[in-house]
Amino acid sequence: MIWQPTPYTIPLLAAAAVSVVSAIYVWTHPSTSASRVGAILLLAGAIWISTHVLSLASANLPAKIFWNKLRFLGTGVIPTAWLIYVKQYTAGARWLTRRRLLLLSIVPVIMLLLSITNEQHGLFYVDVRLNTRGDFATMESSQGLALWGYIIYSYALLGIGVVVLVQALIRSGHLYRWQASALLLTVLTLWLASFVMDTLGWKPFANLEAAPLALALTLPTFAWSFRRLRIRDIVPVARDAIVDGMIDGVMVLDELGRVVDLNTTAQRLMGRDRSRIIAMPVDRVWPEWSSQIASHRDDGSPVGEMQFNTARGRSTYDVRISSMNDWRNKVVSRVVVLRDITERKQAEEETLRLKAFNESILQSIAEGVTAVDLKGHVVFVNLALARLLGYTEEALEGEHWTTFVSPDQQSIVRSADERRAKGLADTYELTLARQDGTRVEVLVSGSPLHVGGSFSGTVAAFSDITELKRAEAQIKESLREKEVLLQEIHHRVKNNLQVIASLLNLQSNNFGDPLAAEVFRESQDRVYSMALIHEQLYQSENLAQVDFGHYARELAAHLHGSYGAPERGVRLQTDVGEVFLGIDTAVPCGLILNELVSNALKHAFPDGRTGEISIGLCEDGEDVALTVRDDGVGIPEGLDLQRTDSLGLKLVAILVEQLDGVIDIERSSGTAFTVTFRLLPELTHSGMRGSPQEQIA
Repeated sequence: MIWQPTPYTIPLLAAAAVSVVSAIYVWTHPSTSASRVGAILLLAGAIWISTHVLSLASANLPAKIFWNKLRFLGTGVIPTAWLIYVKQYTAGARWLTRRRLLLLSIVPVIMLLLSITNEQHGLFYVDVRLNTRGDFATMESSQGLALWGYIIYSYALLGIGVVVLVQALIRSGHLYRWQASALLLTVLTLWLASFVMDTLGWKPFANLEAAPLALALTLPTFAWSFRRLRIRDIVPVARDAIVDGMIDGVMVLDELGRVVDLNTTAQRLMGRDRSRIIAMPVDRVWPEWSSQIASHRDDGSPVGEMQFNTARGRSTYDVRISSMNDWRNKVVSRVVVLRDITERKQAEEETLRLKAFNESILQSIAEGVTAVDLKGHVVFVNLALARLLGYTEEALEGEHWTTFVSPDQQSIVRSADERRAKGLADTYELTLARQDGTRVEVLVSGSPLHVGGSFSGTVAAFSDITELKRAEAQIKESLREKEVLLQEIHHRVKNNLQVIASLLNLQSNNFGDPLAAEVFRESQDRVYSMALIHEQLYQSENLAQVDFGHYARELAAHLHGSYGAPERGVRLQTDVGEVFLGIDTAVPCGLILNELVSNALKHAFPDGRTGEISIGLCEDGEDVALTVRDDGVGIPEGLDLQRTDSLGLKLVAILVEQLDGVIDIERSSGTAFTVTFRLLPELTHSGMRGSPQEQIA
């Protein structure tokens, strides 16, 4: 590359160097989102100046074309970076979405590619030539269509940025106006230089373009403003995005009580436009305020709650005032912060109302209610519990609640506290000691108390059951008397039946006729079967039901021995379950069992025949099946129980009908009678087990 001396090389390179150093400093010390964009602006300006200087210093046309193409790295970035920087500086970063940033970057990239490939299409420069008429050779060219379009696009972006910056300048404070003015100076100098030198044709420096010259003059100012005016640290976002975005009203007063600044919330509170408030005494624009501001302390402490008339009605505000002092400790301004606490006050009032309402509910209910903490101390007690124990509410609060529990029931309380710590609720009976020494029986319903999601104690309700316990004792005593009476009745019925059986037995011994004696014997067995039921009821704790399985085994064993079956080689097998029957069912069922077993013992094994009689009893839901089976000679075919001459079998048919049951006769391998009947609903297996008290109740 061949170089030529120019008078602009050193000054312009020095300006570019200042911009590069400033860009590096700002980039490495960022404090806002706009800082690095500002560094890019400084660096892009330095590239523009440097490439222009190198283009002027190059002696041949190819070198000049190269540096001019490279210059677009700076000129293509500045308009886009300027708009982005201004948006961030003026708190408009939300506008800079990814999509918009991508769209803004498309044009510079296209222009750079067109610049690099200009020889193929001529859209960027045309008629490029070397001019050697001056003190040094320069490159001359005509601007292509794409370059003209980009110039218009660049000026549009710069113009939009200027408009946004001017708007910020109008509403900014003193410091922010200096910052915005420094930025505007950079852009307006660039525009003015281009207008004077390019449009009007006045060029005080031969062969030097307006834009690089303007940049060389303004970039040091721009860099100085970053350091001196702290553009990179203090930007209007602090005023526009933070202060104006606050939900609290903020107002700044000078030492004379005049409004020098206020945010949007404060404007709405006063009901006036900003332009009609600034520089006006606060007592004139806001009479409600003046009576309360005079006596405050300028230390940021709360002035108190103040109420103002607003568009939505009377509102409550929490007011704080802080003073700003100069180096002489003299108050130069006051910052007033007004926080709208109307909803909070309404919520507090609603909370107090609900608290009073809930307390009135707790005080109104008849049951005693208390709440205790983790240590067992009473933190709340209602009037009903205080009256129940004979104390005042104040006397109970703070006491350990076990103080009022009988000593012999402290273990119940400890167990309840352990369950409560596990998050379990329960109900139990307890005896409490009243202030006068008497005792009161209570039913306690305790539940764990959770505050903020953590276990904090116990809440319990106490119901006075003293009268209920007394009534319960009377009922138990009455039931006990009835049980004794019923047992006595069953005992006497059993004795009377046994007397009848004994009389029948004595009478049968006086008959010479064996058939007559047999009739008396059968009647004696029937009486015994009924007496056995009353004997079991007398001996049982359950006076309403008979364990018919046990009864069947005992009756069958009695009949088996009574007929001398063991000596005849007739065996007895019982397979009976635990089935409970009411007396109304047990008596006919016992008679059926007596007749079927007696019939088998008398007729199934004639002429010394041996065999086995088996008895089965089972319950299937509400159905009961009683089976008497023998492997004897079998019952005659065609036997009709209703028309038989046997009194016993006729009695079986009548009793089965009385039970609403059915009887099935099987004649294979002997004879099997199966009687199936349904239990009465109130006498089901599951429903009638229990204590005598439960049966009677």
